[in-house]
Amino acid sequence: MHFSARSIRLTSCALIGVGVLFCWTSPVAAQCYDMFLPGPAMTGDTGGHANTGLQLIPNKDISLTSFIFNNQGHADTVYLVRVSDGVVLYSKATPAGSPAYTVNVDWDLLKGETYRLLATTLSNGRWTPFSSFPYSNYNLVVQGTWAGDELHTDWWFHFTSLRTECSVCTPSVISGPTLTEPIVGWADSGLSLTATANTRLRSFRFLNQGAHDTIQLIRESDGAVLHRATTPEGESDYVVVVDWGLLAGETYRLISVEESNGRYVNYTAWPVVNGDLVINESWGLGGGMDDLYWFKFTDLKTRCGPCPFDTVYGVPMPNAIVGWAESGISITADVTTTLRRFTFNNMGAADTVQLLRASDSAIVGSVATPAGETVYEAVVNWQMWAGVTYHLISVAESNGRYANFSAWPLSNSMVTINGSWGHGAPQSVYWFNFTNLLMTSNCSIFECDFETNDLSDWAATPGVDCGGWEWNGACWYTSNCENMSCNQTCSEHGGFDIAGSIHTGSRVGIHYWPEKALATNWEEIECSSTDNDKNWGANGGTPDGDWLHPSCYVNCACNN
Repeated sequence: MHFSARSIRLTSCALIGVGVLFCWTSPVAAQCYDMFLPGPAMTGDTGGHANTGLQLIPNKDISLTSFIFNNQGHADTVYLVRVSDGVVLYSKATPAGSPAYTVNVDWDLLKGETYRLLATTLSNGRWTPFSSFPYSNYNLVVQGTWAGDELHTDWWFHFTSLRTECSVCTPSVISGPTLTEPIVGWADSGLSLTATANTRLRSFRFLNQGAHDTIQLIRESDGAVLHRATTPEGESDYVVVVDWGLLAGETYRLISVEESNGRYVNYTAWPVVNGDLVINESWGLGGGMDDLYWFKFTDLKTRCGPCPFDTVYGVPMPNAIVGWAESGISITADVTTTLRRFTFNNMGAADTVQLLRASDSAIVGSVATPAGETVYEAVVNWQMWAGVTYHLISVAESNGRYANFSAWPLSNSMVTINGSWGHGAPQSVYWFNFTNLLMTSNCSIFECDFETNDLSDWAATPGVDCGGWEWNGACWYTSNCENMSCNQTCSEHGGFDIAGSIHTGSRVGIHYWPEKALATNWEEIECSSTDNDKNWGANGGTPDGDWLHPSCYVNCACNN
């Protein structure tokens, strides 16, 4: 028997005051997923072509969370247009001098609606020949490129690495009043917040006077600075896009650091409640609550997390590291989890942060960090398997920071930090480089439990007979989770096409997983692996539709 995931609920409770027990009910993961749509590499510069980009249709109600804007180095503005009425729903400025700029956003897209993701500036984009449209994953379909007021299916313009996540709950927004007055003084001021459910603060507006500033999220119970975001000079109405976890019953302070840089209005109608967040009052002068004004922040948007999350915060890093290349911390996953973000405390040099599997030093994840960002918040999506130990390290020498620390091991509900790692060995009296590690549970393990979930609402690509990728006379899909068979993958696509799946090589894996390295031909079915991050080719034999592997996304031909 199969049950829809949307019928399943979890009830949780938290003690939020003396004798006050607050309970809430949360949906277990609905049938959509955090997904990555890579797109092709850009090979040329566009000439002319303003207001161009990609045309998109979501298969689900989703949130577009990030993408790479490939450009020629000029300042630009990217924006999202709803095609049905031409309304510009969202926009974001992009800086000069960043030819492959990662744009972090939180833009909601509705299932079946058509959108265009466009860039404004003339002769600033990048392109490549591309004809494999529609190009899709389970969340999103790229129909083609929009240029010259028409849709093209032989080019790809500008935007790659589109990340989306499931909108398992409607986002909640506390708009707040219009802030009209300039603040004089009042450093370290803002709002006091209490989460009434486990949620994530996704974005907010910072109303200011145009100075460069730093936003902090501080946990009230112990004064720990959990997250930081910097804001640029000259942006007096700046939308800050973040992904900061808030725990039910916990109170936080959202503040900006600089004095005489905010805006305010007289306000006394406290508290303000909406969805999973309460704004208690403003926080201001003298380190206390202020119930007469609203300070600095409006349009606070939260969204409940589809997965449980937990954080290891760490300690302040007051000391500069001298030497000690390839140093960091050693982590063992107690459950299968995904590392989503962390703070890299450093000396300001450009660097590379890597997650290495301890058993063989294989690189599981890697991210470049920019010069000049001494407290850099890295957003990643690195899976860590239960029982496996990893080393989170930075590569450059004399670029990290450390604290004297010996209270190892340190654990939360998902991982254990065993100690620091440096010079190829454990270091038990220091904490190196990394703090504020945010993990989420590997929801796909639950979502792909075929005894408790059905996949009846996985929509096919709109407007075509094949809902996947057409190649070699067959209709191809990649499985949504590891440890799935082709029979399971094709169960909602007319069944497994055994004859159509017979081939040699890893052409399908290259299409769906272009970031993975090429490997040799292995089994009768292509495997895009997670343990060594390779595309393993099919060997030309007749495939077994029940074959699966715990580290493989299988690539299968289905009947439609």
